[in-house]
Amino acid sequence: MSSPQARDVIRFERDGAVLYGVIETALLMGEDARGVNDVVIDEAQGPSADARLVAIDLSRVTNINSVAIGVLVSIKLSMERIGKRFALVGAAGPIRELLKVTNLTAVFETYSTRESVRVD
Repeated sequence: MSSPQARDVIRFERDGAVLYGVIETALLMGEDARGVNDVVIDEAQGPSADARLVAIDLSRVTNINSVAIGVLVSIKLSMERIGKRFALVGAAGPIRELLKVTNLTAVFETYSTRESVRVD
C-alpha cells in the first residue's frame, strides 16, 4: 500500500500506450522514493493496466540518491514481471551523468524527451 506522501511525489499521465509517471519534486530520496515504487505498481496494474510502456519522467529531478536508484531498479523488475516495458525519460545534468557513470544506461531504456519515446 502506498503512502499519501508518495502520491504527492508522482503524477500520472497517459499518451496512448505509454503511462508516464512524472516525478514532481527536485529531490528523489528516502521514504518518498520507496513509496513511489508501490504507487507505480498500483497504477500499472489498476487504472492503466492496458499501458505497454511505463516511463518515469525525471525531467524535474535534480538530485537523487542510492535509495531512489534502487527503487527505479525495483520498479523495472516489477514491470517486467507483469509484462510491461520500463523506461526513464528526461534525465539531464547530474542525473544523466549518474546513470552513465554507474552504467545504468545499460540497464534502463532511456529517452531524453517524451517525443523520442518509442513504444514498438
